[in-house]
Order: sequence, then structure tokens, then C-alpha cells
Amino acid sequence: MKWADQPMNIDGVAESLLRAHKIAATIPTGPVYVTIDHDL
Repeated sequence: MKWADQPMNIDGVAESLLRAHKIAATIPTGPVYVTIDHDL
């Protein structure tokens, strides 16, 4: 896994997803993991 994150607030979700996509698509490509709490 290249990167993992768990945003702590709703504003951080979009930022985390954008960063995850960029990191996953960068060569060498690889999986990333973003955990989003259902309470957000």
C-alpha cells in the first residue's frame, strides 16, 4: 500500500480522496486506502 488516511472532518474527505487518487496514479502505481467514518 502506497498511502493510507482517515480524515477527521468532512472538509478533509475531498482533500484525502484527491490526494489518494494522485498518489495511486503516480508511477509506480499502487493501492491506497482512505477510511471515512460514518459519523462524518
